Amino acid sequence: MYFIELEDLVANSLIELNRIDKTKDFISYKNAEEYGNVIINVLKSQKKRAKLVLSRERTYNFLCEYSDFFEEYINVNGEIGVKIKNGKTSSDLIRQFRGTLGLDVLRAMTSKEAINYLRSLSY
Repeated sequence: MYFIELEDLVANSLIELNRIDKTKDFISYKNAEEYGNVIINVLKSQKKRAKLVLSRERTYNFLCEYSDFFEEYINVNGEIGVKIKNGKTSSDLIRQFRGTLGLDVLRAMTSKEAINYLRSLSY
């Protein structure tokens, strides 16, 4: 069973959003969770078991532990989420967060379904 945490969702969604559009550096918590659900469904279709591990406490710990990379942010639409800190790049995120992912999870995070979901985001 794969356990997918907020840092996995935020880092990988922002890596892919930045590939789609270099100006994209934010994902709302709601959209990060929905991206996670897409990933779970992709893995489920491959007969792999996975679970999102999300909570307020884990969100707080994530923001403290990875404060060098991310900051909490409210966008122009009033959505609360996470933004890449100034000075950090997708390459920094790849080095920090992609090396520890299981290959099945990484493939799901970069699947056509996951990328199409991220492309649909309007901010």
